[in-house]
Amino acid sequence: MLSLAESENVIAWGLGSKSEVQQRLDWQAAGLPVREPKITDVEAGIDRVIELFKANRLFVFRSLAGVRDELGTYSREVDSMGQATEKIKDKEMFHRLDALRYCVQLFTDASWYMS
Repeated sequence: MLSLAESENVIAWGLGSKSEVQQRLDWQAAGLPVREPKITDVEAGIDRVIELFKANRLFVFRSLAGVRDELGTYSREVDSMGQATEKIKDKEMFHRLDALRYCVQLFTDASWYMS
């Protein structure tokens, strides 16, 4: 990753969920200064992403077909009354959107560059 980023202006690296401590330690041992997400609440992360889309501050390029597909199929489970619950339907299928939530919170948190 470091060699791939040599010609890029990388300002921060984010990696994994809050619980993926060993993965971050491994990347850090290899020289990649990754940061953990500070916001672990899924709903708060989803709200932040939605806010940025609504404010036209977050865009997804057409070439990111996987992200666009996940955005189009992301939904909630419904209860016996047909009401949406907080549980994400097939949550394990949305790795890109999890990564999007982590990146959004990393780059919208003013303290990221101070730590």
